[in-house]
Amino acid sequence: MYKKLIEIWLNEKKNKELQEISQNFIEELKSYLEKLKEDRESLRKLNEMEIKRVKLLLERIIKIRKEKIILKSIESTTDIFDEFIILLEKKTESPKRILVRILQDVSSFIGIDGKTYGPYKAEDVVSLPSQNAEVLIKRGVAIPIERRSE
Repeated sequence: MYKKLIEIWLNEKKNKELQEISQNFIEELKSYLEKLKEDRESLRKLNEMEIKRVKLLLERIIKIRKEKIILKSIESTTDIFDEFIILLEKKTESPKRILVRILQDVSSFIGIDGKTYGPYKAEDVVSLPSQNAEVLIKRGVAIPIERRSE
């Protein structure tokens, strides 16, 4: 029908005389317009339904993603707590200690076990966590004292 309408318009535009139009053209055009209105209304309803479905699906996607994020966060937090517990257990274990003789004055320091040690004067004999004693020995500030078995 649209093509027919264009054709009639072009004919009228090109010619000076009135062009012949079929008697039922107006009725056909009226029916065509009504059908377009119905189609438009149907499309509008379909579009509204599709919009509702899209919104619903989006809400569901967001809900699922939030749940996944929360679960991942809980798993991550659990892993962190597990690591923290392992560290605490290691901290509570008494580190091996070494008996050393201090060769020169040492100011106070925080040991590997979190305790404060010192200050020490030259010739002091002290028991230190092995890691701290090793540092002092490497720096030439202390020497290990061997225990004699009697």
